[in-house]
Amino acid sequence: MLPRPEIAAALERFVLVELFTDRTDAISEANEKLEETKFGTVAEPYYAIVRPDGSVVATFEGRTTDAPEFLAFLSQGTAPATQSASPGASAAGFTALDGSAIEGSGKVLVLDFWATWCGPCRVQHPLYEQVRQRFKDNPDVIFLDVDTDEDRSLVKPFLERQKWSQEVVYDDGLGGFFRLSSIPTTVVLNRRGEVQSRMPVFVPERFVDMLTERIGSALTEK
Repeated sequence: MLPRPEIAAALERFVLVELFTDRTDAISEANEKLEETKFGTVAEPYYAIVRPDGSVVATFEGRTTDAPEFLAFLSQGTAPATQSASPGASAAGFTALDGSAIEGSGKVLVLDFWATWCGPCRVQHPLYEQVRQRFKDNPDVIFLDVDTDEDRSLVKPFLERQKWSQEVVYDDGLGGFFRLSSIPTTVVLNRRGEVQSRMPVFVPERFVDMLTERIGSALTEK
């Protein structure tokens, strides 16, 4: 993929840093620890566009032979830094399955993408709920469970069987906008609606603390 002329030309606009994680030396171990801590994954290959201040612009997990797909990822690194993550993502426009309105304007949004058929999503859910409880008294943090099922008729019965909260919204293009390649994926948006962090692969033993830390960082951003 990367040797293709159009990809090489796009990469000239970036400072490239390769961090190897597949070796047994101390440097590789440190790189793997950095990938897990900052991005919540140890996937290979894994690409990340990072601003000089350390904030993550976009990530791309895995291999692809689709040049337009990878170019679209790279283009996010040259978009204006003030561009919101999603038109209306931080606006008051969400309605949960139970009919309640969800006000999100000017708040930190935590979007957890899942589906009824996803086994890892069921494993992650109680950990996600632990984080939700940590911020339950903070009105500036909104947790949204984003269902990605194509058959929406499965969702409500599933929530009732599992005794999960019905504060759930449907994907409606959000997953495509954030270029999700897998679920569960958790995305944190700051008060301006910009992506502060995304966790495409969860590490069970670290998920609660990692997500708590990233929400805290989003709350302190000016």
